[in-house]
Amino acid sequence: TNWRYIERDLDIFIDFLQEAIKD
Repeated sequence: TNWRYIERDLDIFIDFLQEAIKD
């Protein structure tokens, strides 16, 4: 596994969640 890509995807996912719960 390549952790750099996993970290990047996690950052994108976290940003998505923060936008989703912003309300």
